[in-house]
Amino acid sequence: MQPFIIFEGIASSGKTTLEQMLQEKLSDSMIISEEMTLMLLINNIDPQEAVKHLSVVLDEIEEQPARAFIIDRFHLTHAFRTSVDLSSFDEIEKRIIDKYKPLIALLQIHEDAISSRIEEASVLRGASWVKGKQGSLEEKIVYYKNQQRELMKLIKQSNLPFVIIETSDKDWSRYIIEIQNALK
Repeated sequence: MQPFIIFEGIASSGKTTLEQMLQEKLSDSMIISEEMTLMLLINNIDPQEAVKHLSVVLDEIEEQPARAFIIDRFHLTHAFRTSVDLSSFDEIEKRIIDKYKPLIALLQIHEDAISSRIEEASVLRGASWVKGKQGSLEEKIVYYKNQQRELMKLIKQSNLPFVIIETSDKDWSRYIIEIQNALK
């Protein structure tokens, strides 16, 4: 079965960095970006719409010839954004389990380090990101702390295997090894 690795975590947790590193390790792998998995529904609050969208995304993924899929955000993010528990996404998880060798890699940052990581991301991503949906930098930090707490609750509701990786020290090579070990 093809690996289907879903990266979840708050902004600046290292998803993009690790996705790119993992793609180098997995031959013939494909990254499915959040442009496809999330951004089309960025303002959605209806869980049924999210399920329909993710079902279409899965249809499109199934048509790809890749030997492994690396997914940037998926159903946990949608559950968080629509304020439902993960059972709303049972049919999505069942499809993934039936077709692939799944793993969720939930990246977290120690709460004391979230502020500095978000500040770093704000510099890298620019003023438009700082003034985005979550408001001021302080409001963003509160939002991301809450999001991380909620993702931790949601992951425990999942039927998919998962690994939680604390990325505060930015030891990216070690995290890749943890993910590869979890895939075995």
